[in-house]
Amino acid sequence: TRAMRKSGVRACWPPGHQAIPANPDQALHEEASRHAQRLAQYDAGAAAGAVAPDAATLRQRAEAIRAAVRHAWQGYRKLAWGRDELVPIAGKGVDKKFN
Repeated sequence: TRAMRKSGVRACWPPGHQAIPANPDQALHEEASRHAQRLAQYDAGAAAGAVAPDAATLRQRAEAIRAAVRHAWQGYRKLAWGRDELVPIAGKGVDKKFN
């Protein structure tokens, strides 16, 4: 993925995030390198005898994820069907007109 500059667009950057990098491509490459190092450390830990989760733990985690998705889908279906988003505190759906 390459960062793109567009005339008239300053940036879309999450609030509270660090400053916008002067060279986004370089920043992206550096982040990818840090990520690769973390993965290598994880792999080294596994090779050094770190215990991987057993099948029962993996099944339990998968079921927790399924339950969370089911819960979110049921809320959307009940309160916001046909709308763009569910506003959970208000308990209703809204259209953001983003299309």
